[in-house]
Amino acid sequence: MVCSENYVAKANSGTGGVGYEKMIVTSDLMQGIDSNKVIPIIRQEGTQDVPTFLKTKLFINFSRSDDLEFAFDELVRTIHGAPLYVKPPVGNNPFQAVEEVAAEKTSDPIKDLVAYVVRDYEGGASYTLYRDLIADFGISRILLDVLIQDVQTMGLIKTDNDGDLYLTSKGKHYAVEHRLIMGG
Repeated sequence: MVCSENYVAKANSGTGGVGYEKMIVTSDLMQGIDSNKVIPIIRQEGTQDVPTFLKTKLFINFSRSDDLEFAFDELVRTIHGAPLYVKPPVGNNPFQAVEEVAAEKTSDPIKDLVAYVVRDYEGGASYTLYRDLIADFGISRILLDVLIQDVQTMGLIKTDNDGDLYLTSKGKHYAVEHRLIMGG
């Protein structure tokens, strides 16, 4: 909607074709409150008025001749949903309960690794491929190697020359004790 001074006056008074247009747009805005179908474009000298029913919408200012290129770029970006600046993600909740934060940080990587190997074993594989583990486990390769070494030292797994992981008898007992198997 191009909001000239004359258009704003007619829309606010509800007269003529502009009044009819106001009724249609108001209905559409009420159905989809976050609708971006209507973009108010300011085309006035010295003011930035929009009709009352569009006051809550963000507008694009085409009033200044020296800013037309910027305004046009902003209009095209708005239509295509491609903003110049992207909002950063919302940060951590400072009011999160201590128990929730503690639960997030007490993940047991040993249990997670054994669970991964058990999943492959239960699925019919006799071993877990090291390269699959690197791709799927979600930690750095160095941390993964240290973790594998720790779990191997505990006797829960063994590895071959390629680094592939095999579940040991002790690892199977660990899986049962920690309910890492179906029906466990």
